[in-house]
Amino acid sequence: MYLKAMVKSGTSTKLIEDFIASVIKTDVFTAIEKSTLHQNIKDFLRFTFQVIENGKAHEIASTFTFGREDLIPAMFTEILKGLNEKFPDIDLSELVYYFERHIELDADEHGPMAFEMISYLCGDDSLKWEEVLFVAQNALKQRIKLWNAIEALIDQEKYAEA
Repeated sequence: MYLKAMVKSGTSTKLIEDFIASVIKTDVFTAIEKSTLHQNIKDFLRFTFQVIENGKAHEIASTFTFGREDLIPAMFTEILKGLNEKFPDIDLSELVYYFERHIELDADEHGPMAFEMISYLCGDDSLKWEEVLFVAQNALKQRIKLWNAIEALIDQEKYAEA
């Protein structure tokens, strides 16, 4: 859905497609290292996939709950504000739909279910709750680094065009 939105808006999907092809040919960690992605984006991806590969169920749930599901609705809502007005000559209908669908699913379904899942996985185990907190904090730090990288790349693009 996201790639379709990129194509419809006239945005190149080459980098994403090349990265996916690299993952298919090798593995996600090799693809990350060999990519030309910003270091912060590499760190974000590496952290995510290391947790998936090595984490306990409650740690994986924590990464996705606090690093994604809990943040996405508010984050995407802010992105959508005035988006069409900022880019009136670009067809963003698919991208807007993608964001709206993400907001709807994460706010109404995924987010609440994710919190229930963590509660179920941790129960009364204080060590598991400490591990959830630790992983959540790291997921948020990685998310901040990701968005800082995206901002830097956007600024770099703006200066290149000027």
